[in-house]
Amino acid sequence: MTNAELISDGTMFSVNVQASKSYEDIIDVFGGLSYETISIASSYKYLLPAETQMQLGLLRNPGDPAIKPVPKPPEWPGDDSPQTAYYNLSNSNIKLTLGGQANWSGIYFYRL
Repeated sequence: MTNAELISDGTMFSVNVQASKSYEDIIDVFGGLSYETISIASSYKYLLPAETQMQLGLLRNPGDPAIKPVPKPPEWPGDDSPQTAYYNLSNSNIKLTLGGQANWSGIYFYRL
């Protein structure tokens, strides 16, 4: 058991503008511009499991033959203080969309 604790805070924002124009019901053109951003900050607090500490030589081996015995571990009594890992992420994007449509005798052609 790691007694882990995860704290995370995220913020997302997006805004966009769109426009279109029709010319005599034959040709339509359209476009859009958008901006989006995301920001995430998190922390993960945990203790190393006892088995991992034994494999690293931080705790004495209770008799498991698969784990190398450590007569007197250098870091005895092991990992008794929580460790914290931090992760921060942020990203922004600008997107442009252009397109059109043509109507010729009831047949529509689209292009993005």
